[in-house]
Amino acid sequence: MFLRDYKMNKRQNIFIGIFTISLFFSSMLCAQESILFSQISTKDGLPQNTARSIVVDNMGFLWVGTLDGLVRYDGTRFITYKPEPGRPKNITDQRIRSIHEDKDGFLWIKTYDNSFNCYNPKLERFIEFSYEENTVPLLFTNYLETQKGEVWLWGDSGCVKIEKNTEGVPVIAFHSASNSSKLSEGKVNFVFADSLNNVWIGSDLGLNRIDSSGHTDEFYNQENLGVFRKAMQLNSIVYFMSDDVICRYDLKKHLFLEAFKSSERCSLRDIAQLNKDNLIVSSLEKGLYKVDVNTGLFSKNPLGSSNPIIAAPRIIVDAKKGIWVYDDSGRMIYTNPITGKTKEMQLISPEVASVIDDGRYNVLIDSEGIYWITTYGNGLYQYNAENDVLTNYLYDKVENSPVSDYLLSIDEDHFGNLWIGSEYAGVIKVTREKFDVKYIMPEKDESIVASNNVKVIFKDSDGKIWLGTKNGSLYIYDDQLKNQKRIEKNINPYTIAEDDKGRIWVGTKGNGVYIYDKKSYQQYQHFVNEEEKVNSLCSNSIFDIIQDSEKRIWIASFGGGIDLVEESGNRFRFNHYLNNKGNISFVRCLLEDKKGLIWVGTYEGLICFQPDEFIKNQNVYTIYTYNPGHPEGLNCNDVKAIFEDSRGELWIGTAGGGLNLFDADSPDKQGSFVKYTKKEGLPSDIITSILESKDSVLWVSTESGLTHIEKGKNTFLTYQFSNSTYGDFYNENACLLKEDGEMLWGTLDGMLVLNPASIVVNQTVPLVQLTDFFVNDQRIEAGQADSPLKESISITDKIVLEHDQNTFTLNFACLDITDPSRNKYTYNLEPYDQYWSSPNSNNWATYKNMPSGNYKFQVKGANADGEWNNEIRTFQITVLPPVWRTNYAIALYILIILGIAFVIIRFLLRISSLNNAVKMEKQLTDYKLRFFTNISHEFRTPLTLIKGAVERMNDMKELPAEVSKNVSLLNRNTTQMSRLIDQLLEFRKLQNNVLTLNLEMTDISDFTRNAYYAFKEIAFQKNIEYQFEGINGKWDFYIDRNKVEKILFNLLSNAFKFTPAKGKITCRVVRDAHSGNCIISVIDTGVGIPKEKREFLFGRFMKLNTSAEGTGIGLELVKEFTETHKGKVKYSPNPEGGSIFTVELPSKKEVYSDVKFLDVVDAGDNEEVQAEHNEDHVIQRPLNPHHWKILVIDDNYDIREYLKDELQHHFDIELAADGKEGLDKAIELNPTLIICDVKMPQMDGLEVTRRLKDNFETSHIPIILLTAMSSDTIKLQGSECGADEYIMKPFSFKYLLSRVYSLIDQRERLKKRFSVDVEVKKGLLSQGNKDQAFYDLINEIIDKHLAEPSFTVTEFTELAGQTRTIFYKKVKGLTGYSPNELIKIKRMKRAAELILEDKYNVSEVSWQVGIEDPFYFSKCFKAQFGCAPSKYGK
Repeated sequence: MFLRDYKMNKRQNIFIGIFTISLFFSSMLCAQESILFSQISTKDGLPQNTARSIVVDNMGFLWVGTLDGLVRYDGTRFITYKPEPGRPKNITDQRIRSIHEDKDGFLWIKTYDNSFNCYNPKLERFIEFSYEENTVPLLFTNYLETQKGEVWLWGDSGCVKIEKNTEGVPVIAFHSASNSSKLSEGKVNFVFADSLNNVWIGSDLGLNRIDSSGHTDEFYNQENLGVFRKAMQLNSIVYFMSDDVICRYDLKKHLFLEAFKSSERCSLRDIAQLNKDNLIVSSLEKGLYKVDVNTGLFSKNPLGSSNPIIAAPRIIVDAKKGIWVYDDSGRMIYTNPITGKTKEMQLISPEVASVIDDGRYNVLIDSEGIYWITTYGNGLYQYNAENDVLTNYLYDKVENSPVSDYLLSIDEDHFGNLWIGSEYAGVIKVTREKFDVKYIMPEKDESIVASNNVKVIFKDSDGKIWLGTKNGSLYIYDDQLKNQKRIEKNINPYTIAEDDKGRIWVGTKGNGVYIYDKKSYQQYQHFVNEEEKVNSLCSNSIFDIIQDSEKRIWIASFGGGIDLVEESGNRFRFNHYLNNKGNISFVRCLLEDKKGLIWVGTYEGLICFQPDEFIKNQNVYTIYTYNPGHPEGLNCNDVKAIFEDSRGELWIGTAGGGLNLFDADSPDKQGSFVKYTKKEGLPSDIITSILESKDSVLWVSTESGLTHIEKGKNTFLTYQFSNSTYGDFYNENACLLKEDGEMLWGTLDGMLVLNPASIVVNQTVPLVQLTDFFVNDQRIEAGQADSPLKESISITDKIVLEHDQNTFTLNFACLDITDPSRNKYTYNLEPYDQYWSSPNSNNWATYKNMPSGNYKFQVKGANADGEWNNEIRTFQITVLPPVWRTNYAIALYILIILGIAFVIIRFLLRISSLNNAVKMEKQLTDYKLRFFTNISHEFRTPLTLIKGAVERMNDMKELPAEVSKNVSLLNRNTTQMSRLIDQLLEFRKLQNNVLTLNLEMTDISDFTRNAYYAFKEIAFQKNIEYQFEGINGKWDFYIDRNKVEKILFNLLSNAFKFTPAKGKITCRVVRDAHSGNCIISVIDTGVGIPKEKREFLFGRFMKLNTSAEGTGIGLELVKEFTETHKGKVKYSPNPEGGSIFTVELPSKKEVYSDVKFLDVVDAGDNEEVQAEHNEDHVIQRPLNPHHWKILVIDDNYDIREYLKDELQHHFDIELAADGKEGLDKAIELNPTLIICDVKMPQMDGLEVTRRLKDNFETSHIPIILLTAMSSDTIKLQGSECGADEYIMKPFSFKYLLSRVYSLIDQRERLKKRFSVDVEVKKGLLSQGNKDQAFYDLINEIIDKHLAEPSFTVTEFTELAGQTRTIFYKKVKGLTGYSPNELIKIKRMKRAAELILEDKYNVSEVSWQVGIEDPFYFSKCFKAQFGCAPSKYGK
């Protein structure tokens, strides 16, 4: 048997005057404090239903010792501790006997294997003890905590002293089994600490004392005084009880006094203080003794009982020093320590006690001083010592009671709730309610729910309560709800009203309307719906009846709309409104407000009308309905209840939309409503009734409980008084407020009677505690290996998580577990959450995939009565970044980036250096090429002179053979040098990516043979066998003749360079049988190409032999020209020695795109045509040469002199040494033609041409440009400037002379045509726009003044806007005639036209063309046309 002696000082600072109101249990008590019982069992999460021990720790957690583990309960969650294989530092046995908590919060758990386990709540793990470097199990059975905080454990194996080290962790400081221990051998029976902190240890062999310094003394070890069983202290004397002797030790004198000994031989068992002068001692054989501390006298029956306890009594001293004595008979005697009076209690009947092995009583004094006694077999006792009232609570299957009578343990929490451990029934929670509430059952003996389902409650003017039930009965109660009378059966009442005549109108669901006399309860009238009668009752389902301020009766029916009753004598007429209007006709409730408006709750919304207007026109009403597009409107159309409070505010209860408050001041025509739903705290969104208490508090019933709105908070407190679902399901509009303030509410299981004034709200709210922590859905404990929690989540205020632990859940609890399901919480995680969460009952918060950073979790809670604790529990959470995002990693990244940047910069600098080197190399190459190009251009000028000299010598007759041979050699090498210069210029084009193709239809066989012939002389000179292998017949396709010629000449030239004498070279042309392409091969038997050079064979500046001559660009040009032709070139070694170069050219025109096809060759645009002229050209001189003047502009003296010498035989020659001088001379001399070089100092030839063509005086003069530059760009610029001809150096003088004659002849032919043709078409005169415009101008002037005889040259010049000299030169140069001659020719042309018309005679024609003298006219006409005017045209 275990008796719990509850220490009062443990709860002395706890206020327990206020208890939670809402519980899930009903009570039939009304006159006294209600005791409510509830159960927690395996259904709720308890691992096993036998609770041997219960302790509420200093934080408020409930600890339960079961036969299947140690359980911690926070109101919502259970955490169970029991042995687990492989888990160190765990509890040793899952079967718990008892639980003790020391002052530091450590739990000491005794298990069935008679050992103790110590639980460290800070680390959430059990402590493994060691002593003298050995692990020590705590195999003891008893526990004691001294005033110094030392824990002593003892039993058959001795004892240990456990104290806290510097870190606050319990360690063994003394062990009786140690070799250093000086204790008497044997088991330890007790450990006692006196007021001087001496510890006394009693054993079977004697008594030992350990003083505060640790010194050990032995007493009575050799005196055979028996077994020392117990010790106690009274004043300064310590009493030690052995078998039949009480030894005494004086703490002041530090010595043992004479022992007390009973006169009868007995085995003393227990000892306690009875009063200041006496001790009470129990013995095994003789019962109780009273021992006088002054005399040592033993006396029997110390409690003065008429039936003294003599069979092995046991003694308990409670926290108030009261004495409780009991034995195995089920009887207990209590001695009041203040009055000394005793009370005998038969807690268990002797019959039951006789079959119980142990009474197992536990005595607890709660925070209000009430005694609670648990029994094993007879339930729970409550004893009030002040009024000496003992109450027994036994299991009752009907009434609210403990779920078991076999109780094992008891404790009280911080809020005055009792927690009782039972056998096989789990944990029983006992709460005390302080409010006046009861349920009235109309049919107490009926088990059918319909019999007690209260549908309507009404109080008449005489104070009688009318009550109707679902089974159809109608009852009458007095005002005190005591006397009951049933006046009707089977009418199914649903609504009741009283009219001004005192008649009771009863509306039923299915039976129409009844009228009763309220005195006699006799039925007065009965109205039902009769289809054949128009003015009968609208429907038999009546949901509401009211009488308005004008004493009119309005009846609401469910399906038939509203009836207005007209009474005339004994005749009643029912006028129908809102009938046949669909869902509007289903009316649930009616209300007349203080303004006289009637409000109607329907199935289709809320209707309001003014009665007088409505009676006249039933369509005059306002309806408020649910509109999804109107968020301020009514949120549900099904209106169940309408109520107007004392402030005139209108409340609407709906079936699904919660509670709506009508805003009468809103300007919104559709109506504005304030909504209260489950989100705001309502237990349900289905509202059934609304009432206002005497203190103006609004009460609302729902299908899930009763609630009221807290004043000034707009929050709801919900009450669920019944232990059944039916009792908390409230019926529609079944409610009543009595004059005394009591409220009556109809439910599915009786009528609730509630006095709101009796309810006191619990304002004590504990601090919210963090109870558990989960990472990635795995529970984290402080005792786990690698746990981020270093201490219990309930104690610590911070945690550091790894990056992969960023999904976590925090559990928290407001440890007021009176009604934990109604505790509310709100939380916030800074800076992640922007707002605090909405208050709700969920006691966890989950955050997923949180980014690394620092967070502060904050949570606060409210108790079941909605009282919030403003103290916030905070918890710091740090989520570390992954290793690759830590500061060290970032620093490493920076270093790596800097290193990479350094490498990159070095690399870039190296690349830049290489690029600069390449750029410099390119620039150097470009400079070289430019140098070679410029040199090439410079070469062209002397080549021109050489070529000219060669031509003159070739024209000489009878040259000596030796001279002729040298001239031929000179001519041939001049041509070769020109070709090399062209090749270098082509390479320059290649450098600038400006290679273009000018394709001509060519006979490739003939073309290749011509190239072959060019090397016949060299083959002869070097004694080389030289062969050509062609195809039969012609083979024409498109090639760029210039580039293919260079391909052939390069390949043949290389072959001749590297083929020694008596070697062999073959030039072969074949058609590829498969592709149809042209294959040109040059095969030699020369030195060949070394293998190491073949890879770079077609590279730039690649020389096949360092000793060989050449530039190293020939093969690259071959490759580029071939690929430009969409062909391929390759090298292969000759099996006979030497090399084979093969060029493959496409023969199909379709392979080319964006190229120029030259079907008709323009000699002026093609260099090859010029070359042909250079070779041999017959000069076509004009038929009628005149004395022409040629201006030569060139900065090279030799060229000027050469051209002067050659041209002076044909023309008058003028020379100019540069462009500026040439421009001035051209303006001054007005030459017939100008030959101008392009590259000159001061002003180049292009600029000279541009200025001459832009000048009106000289724009008609033809210009031939000479240049050493062969680029297309220069040619285009010359053409744009207005040059008439472009000749490239070196040129043939014959070709130049031919072009000069051609241009002059072209101009002369135009002049001649002008003189004979009636009209010279536009565009034939000159290529210049200015010349054409001037020509048009002078023609227009002449035509306009042709008939004027007085029209003179002077007037002609003025009209043309020119000076006389310039005008004369321009007209002369443009037409070949002077202005005067031009006028005369134009007159003759006009005269010829008039004569041909045959309308005028000669005199008339003469007058019409401005010649007054017909004779002169005839003379001029004959000079122009060779015949007289009269014979012209005949």
